[in-house]
Amino acid sequence: MKKVFGVILVLLLAISFLTACGEVRPAEFALSDVTVTPSTLHVNNTVDISAVITNVGEVSGGCAVNLTINGYTDSKPITLAGGASSEVSFSYDATIVGEYTVTILTPDDSESKTLTVLKKIAGGQTIGDWRVYDCSYENPGGKTEEDTCQLTVTVTGEETVDGEPCYKSAGVFEPAATRDAADMPLTLHIETADIWTSKDKLVYMKLSSAIAELPGLPSTVTWTYTGDYGHPFSEGQTWSGSVRVVAGVLDEITDLEFKVLGVETITVPAGTFDCWHIVAYEPTSPNTYVNEYWINETEVKSVVKEIERSLWAGEETRVLASYSVSGNATQIMGVNWTEMNETEFLVAVEDSGLNFTRYDVGERGTVYEHHRKIDNVRVVADEIHYQFHTNGTFDEMRVHWTEGLPDTLPEIISEQEAIDIVGENNTTMYLAFVESILGAYNITTPTNNPCWVVSIWHDYYDSESNRTYTWNVDVVVVDAVTGEIVGHGTPLPC
Repeated sequence: MKKVFGVILVLLLAISFLTACGEVRPAEFALSDVTVTPSTLHVNNTVDISAVITNVGEVSGGCAVNLTINGYTDSKPITLAGGASSEVSFSYDATIVGEYTVTILTPDDSESKTLTVLKKIAGGQTIGDWRVYDCSYENPGGKTEEDTCQLTVTVTGEETVDGEPCYKSAGVFEPAATRDAADMPLTLHIETADIWTSKDKLVYMKLSSAIAELPGLPSTVTWTYTGDYGHPFSEGQTWSGSVRVVAGVLDEITDLEFKVLGVETITVPAGTFDCWHIVAYEPTSPNTYVNEYWINETEVKSVVKEIERSLWAGEETRVLASYSVSGNATQIMGVNWTEMNETEFLVAVEDSGLNFTRYDVGERGTVYEHHRKIDNVRVVADEIHYQFHTNGTFDEMRVHWTEGLPDTLPEIISEQEAIDIVGENNTTMYLAFVESILGAYNITTPTNNPCWVVSIWHDYYDSESNRTYTWNVDVVVVDAVTGEIVGHGTPLPC
């Protein structure tokens, strides 16, 4: 009996103690600082997801921290002392384009974020593509308070700038753009502008303008970047760089920082486009943008809108008025050449009857290419190009197919007849359809016919070295059907 009374006494004392001290709060797991990085990205890239878990209770405990992304789930266990916190991290491979809800859950709390997965750029620019921009310039109180003109830009070839493969485009202002110089009391008239754009990263690498007031001395602008710059873009992405401006006696280098603000939908005369909004600013003034760019990757594959505040004494805005991207024509041989995985692509190849060459590019995956020919005569620049990751998922594509060409080779003049038309004997030549790269040949009479591309070579004797050199002095393009000289190409460097 004494033992029973003893147990009852202990229980009563314990109850009295708990009542006096208050209840102990059990383990409870709260979320904070939930991040999805990046929240907007291209397909076939990895997302990092994290959250801070805090045990707001007073006793130690454990739980499962769960991640859900639409139908995808993952889970990690965690044990925390009362009042303690710890970060839990997940990674997710975004392999399908779309909008996703990312949710992290504990038994006591949950929080959701949005993830946007974009398709990768469907091919790049191709020779012959063109864009027309409406340009407006304002400089209140300046010599040129306002000016309007159009800039027509045509992709003419591919070149390398500081080791970066680029598309080169030739631009013409109509009428000539009138701008006030930034650092000198001059009014300048800009007639042409050559633009070099990175093939892989879609950022400007170089700009060269012909200015009437600086005959023979073009104004050049060269961008140099450091860090993880350019495509594929992601929201919040930053990189450093500098811009060098050379115009006559002026030679200045300015350090810049670049930032991707995110995806914006903008409307310009050419249409409505989803664009990456990218800004540039000097390191000491992060809230003052010297340049702004809106870049569309999937349709225009270039700049849709641009605001320039650093090159001139004033502000210039360019908006896309119209464009033509040949590479968007995807219905070829009864097949819609669009984004697809490798298995689907091989089925499409069989359905089309076209011959493709396969290349193994190691960790970068596999490349398939078809170069168009008509009766074994090459159609320059016309191709179907696909690249897939090692797991067979889509990486990139490039399709260019010129319309209006004949199905078979028409009757043509002979090589000798072409040589006689050119009037030179020391020549090399090849037959090709060059309509798809007319911009590279300065064609004065466009033609869908095959052409003889004739390179003319002259011997040059150097008395100092007592050697004879052979120089490529001209490239003449002859319509192989009509016999007409329709243009001239660029001679090979010697």
